[in-house]
Amino acid sequence: MHRLYLLRHAEAAWTRPGTGDFDRPLTLRGREDAARLGRHMRMAGLVPAFVLCSSAARARESWHVLSGELAADIETLHVPELYQGDTAECLALIAAIPTPGPLLVVGHNPTMQHLCHLLADSGTPEAMAAAGRGFAAGSLAVIEFAEPFSEIAPGKGRLSAFVPPGG
Repeated sequence: MHRLYLLRHAEAAWTRPGTGDFDRPLTLRGREDAARLGRHMRMAGLVPAFVLCSSAARARESWHVLSGELAADIETLHVPELYQGDTAECLALIAAIPTPGPLLVVGHNPTMQHLCHLLADSGTPEAMAAAGRGFAAGSLAVIEFAEPFSEIAPGKGRLSAFVPPGG
């Protein structure tokens, strides 16, 4: 079984004068939610082997705070295409990852939500209901596949868990 974790970055501050959307930092609540989610992931055994992270400040900061709670050294690739890329670009990035271990993608909406619904058309009733209510900032989807990442396709995944902001 191959696990894909889709994380929408935690809550970010509004754009400030003189800065762009790309540079928005997390709010205090966003940092707290990311830390709680990291603890939840560690305790639930949801630790990735590899991470693809958007290069936007709020995504990098979400991963930095969350990873501090995982107590593991995890290879991370910061990918500019995850900032404004669409679902097809994200799928191509995932398919190119050679690791068979769990993969975490830290990105943005609407791509994370669209990808979750595209890949997982089945799952636990609780996870499907939670994902159906929306993909709020700081949410995590856990999707399982029988196929390696190079072969994933729409509808082939099963949503085994959906964790709201903060775990």
